[in-house]
Amino acid sequence: MSSFSDNLGHNIQYFREMRHLTQRELAEAADISSQYLSNLENGKAVPSADIAMRIATSLKVTCDSLLSGNANTVNKQLLELISLANDCSQQELEMILDVSKAIKANYPSPRD
Repeated sequence: MSSFSDNLGHNIQYFREMRHLTQRELAEAADISSQYLSNLENGKAVPSADIAMRIATSLKVTCDSLLSGNANTVNKQLLELISLANDCSQQELEMILDVSKAIKANYPSPRD
């Protein structure tokens, strides 16, 4: 069973790679050293609440999603969609929502 620091490190690395950021880029955005970020990703350190929040903000994810569970168990397509939506304007978000609703209405999932 993985420890909290291992899961946290995995999640940081997963979200960082999903955003196509290098360790150096994320470290600069979160105002921490690259070495400290490497230690976090390798489960060798646990960040303070302030640093965890700065990392989450830099990754455009919630602190909860960064700290809880394991990124492998989260629907990767949904996370990618959320990541893309974070970079959209309000008009683009409304268009994406309209298209999503139209697709859902015309092609219901097998669960429906």
